[in-house]
Order: sequence, then structure tokens, then C-alpha cells
Amino acid sequence: MTYPSVFALDPGSIPAAGDSARFWTADRQATAVVDAARPAQRRGLDTLLAEAEEDILRNSRGEITYRRRRGTWFVLSGFILGRIFYRRSVVTPDGTVATLWLEFPRALKPCLEAAVTMMSLSFRPL
Repeated sequence: MTYPSVFALDPGSIPAAGDSARFWTADRQATAVVDAARPAQRRGLDTLLAEAEEDILRNSRGEITYRRRRGTWFVLSGFILGRIFYRRSVVTPDGTVATLWLEFPRALKPCLEAAVTMMSLSFRPL
């Protein structure tokens, strides 16, 4: 994934398996997390999307303002606790679910819109 210089990789966030990483802005108001997991049970994209929506709406009491599903990926974005969130999940041919999660204050939207676009469009399975 390509990320802009406004975000810095937190080397301490990478576990031994190397399957996740966290990025922060210098003021730590915005965060991006990349995660890849092989679910114990292979689930279809529609099931993963429904689970993600339920987690945001019911568990986090968030609001989804945008959703898109295509082929092997989906995007959800909206608000949780007054902060903007953006989630892009991709299912790879081997069943791995890779997710990009960004979260930041609403006031930073004009500053981070291009960064979200860059990271999202470059977030692809190898």
C-alpha cells in the first residue's frame, strides 16, 4: 500500500507474523491500520460485508454514509463517535481478508481526503 508522508509507520505495531501494521499522523489524531487474516471458516464477501456493517452499526453505534461492493472488495465509510472512518476490505483468492481502516476527526477531512484516496486505491493484494 502506498501512503503519504503525513502518515508514519509505527514499527512497534507490526507483530512477528507481519500481518498487520499501524500508521499515525504526527499529532496522532489520525490512524490507519492494515490487517490481513485468514478466517477459520471461509466466508463470502456478502457475509463479510454484513458482519462489518453490523459491527459498525450495532457494536460501535456508528453511521454508515457510503457503501460500495465490487468483485472481491467492499468499502464502508461514515462516522463513529464523531470521527470519520473508512474501511476497505479485500478477499484474496486464498481466502485471506485484508482490511484497511482509517479513522480521524471530522475537522481533518479536507486535509486527509487525498491521503485516504491514495491509500485506498493502492490497497490491493499482491
